[in-house]
Amino acid sequence: MARLSLQIFDALGEDGLHDLGDAERELLWAACMLHDIGVTVGYDDHHRHSHYLIESSRLPGFDPRELELIALIARWHRKGDPDPSELGDLERKGDADRLMVLCGVIRLAEQLERSRDQSVVRVELEDRDSCVLVRAVTSSDPGSDTSVAIWSAQQGSDVLAAAIDKPVEVVGAEG
Repeated sequence: MARLSLQIFDALGEDGLHDLGDAERELLWAACMLHDIGVTVGYDDHHRHSHYLIESSRLPGFDPRELELIALIARWHRKGDPDPSELGDLERKGDADRLMVLCGVIRLAEQLERSRDQSVVRVELEDRDSCVLVRAVTSSDPGSDTSVAIWSAQQGSDVLAAAIDKPVEVVGAEG
């Protein structure tokens, strides 16, 4: 899922659909690595448990603000609308847009990898006039069915669409 998230993040940046940089890319990567850690507490509301566990940790290399951003990205990887006010005194100008992009990316990648079998091997983005087309390139394995993942990713693309101010269309493509 981290691989797909970073592919989406990089492609959006290359197309000029966000102006985030290496620091945000690292936060996204860390959130991807830790987003399901809350399952150790319980599956129900695991996104909230992940938030608490990350927020309470002392991950080397990240300051308190970065930890909170990672925790919030993990918190919204499933559902809900990103709310920068949860950063409290750590909130900075641009955090609303930053969180919308990063949460939109992780949510889309999470749905594309919902089966946890890596049947979506990569994503390709095309910035069209009317939308951003996300091609989920699938494995050539005849036993892999990505129709549910693609449908789910389309349903979960609303945060990313709002972040980039353009509809997102998710389609499958054989690799």
